[in-house]
Amino acid sequence: MSRFLLLIVVLILMILVWLFLPVSDPPEITSPVEIPVIPFSVKEAADSIRQAEIRSGPLKPDNHARIVWNPEYAHQKAPCSIVYLHGYSASYGEGAPAHIRIARDLGCHLYIARLHAHGLRTNEPLQDFYADSLLTSSGYALAIGELLGEHVIVTGTSMGGTLALHLASRFPDKIDALVLLSPLIGFASKTSMLFDTSWGQRIMRLFLGGRFIFNQPENDDHARYWYGRYHIKSLMTLSHLKNELLSDDMYSRIQQPVFTGYYYKDEKHQDQVVSVSAILKIKEKLGTPDDKIQFMAFPDAGAHVISSAYRSPAHEQVYEAVTRFLKKQLVSEIPGSSNRVGR
Repeated sequence: MSRFLLLIVVLILMILVWLFLPVSDPPEITSPVEIPVIPFSVKEAADSIRQAEIRSGPLKPDNHARIVWNPEYAHQKAPCSIVYLHGYSASYGEGAPAHIRIARDLGCHLYIARLHAHGLRTNEPLQDFYADSLLTSSGYALAIGELLGEHVIVTGTSMGGTLALHLASRFPDKIDALVLLSPLIGFASKTSMLFDTSWGQRIMRLFLGGRFIFNQPENDDHARYWYGRYHIKSLMTLSHLKNELLSDDMYSRIQQPVFTGYYYKDEKHQDQVVSVSAILKIKEKLGTPDDKIQFMAFPDAGAHVISSAYRSPAHEQVYEAVTRFLKKQLVSEIPGSSNRVGR
C-alpha cells in the first residue's frame, strides 16, 4: 500500500473514531413523575409561586410562572383550573393570549408553568436540561392545578403536549381534559436522527461551528419568550424524553376528552418542527371514546406555534375551537361556563 493510500486509511479511521467516540448520554429517567404536596394554600399561592421564581435565578422579562385568576373566585378554589405547559425553548408567550382567553371564558383559574431550565437569563441556554427535572416541574404544575380548581384541564404545546399526555395517562383521575397544540409525537425533519447518536451530535457541532443551535427571532416578542440559541445536547434530552414517555400502552390509558390542533394546509405547507403524520396516528391509539376526541388542522397558522399572537395568524381560530370543544365536553361539570363561553 502506498504512503498516500495509507494516509487516507489512517485519516478515515481517525474520522470514524472521532465520530463514534461517545459523548455524554442524557441521564436516564430514574423515577416516574409524581405530584408533590403543595405546602401553601390557595390564598398564598400567587406569592409563594412568585417567591419561588425569584429564587430560581435571573429570569428573562415576563417569562415567569404565574396564576391568572378567575375574578369570581380570586384567591380561592374555583370550579376549574387550566394548567399550561409550554414547549421546548419557550415560555408564557407561546400560548398567549389564547390560554388566558380560554380560561376566562370557562371561568377557570389558569396556571402558566415555567418548566425546568426555561425562561432563564443565561449565556448557556438549556445546558442543564434534564428529563427527570422536566418531569418534576410538570408534576408540580399539575399539583398547582389541583390546588386551584375542582376540575383540571391540562394544555400543552409541542414538548408540553408530550408531558400533558404522560400526566394524563399516569393520573387519569386528576385530569378532566387534554388540549394538545402541535404536540411533539415525532420530529418532522429527517435530520432528527442526529439528535440521539454520538456521531450525530458531533456532525451537528461540526456544521454549526460550536455547541449551540441558533434560532433567528421573527420579531421582538419571539426573542422575548423563546431562546434564540440553545445547547445542541439538549436536543438529545428532548428526543430521549419523547422516546421514553410515549408508547401505545400510554395512549391506551388516556380516557379523558382530547382536543388536538396542528398546522396543516397541504403537503408543502405544514408543520416543519413536529410530524403531522405522527400526530394523526395517535388518534386511533387513544383510549378516549370517539365522541370525546377532536383533531383539527389550522391551515392558516403558518407555523409550528399555533396559539400565540406573537407567532400565528390563526391564534383566534385556535382559541375559538378549543373553547367550543371544552364547553361541549365539560360544561355540565363546570357551573356557569356555558354563559361565559364566547362572551
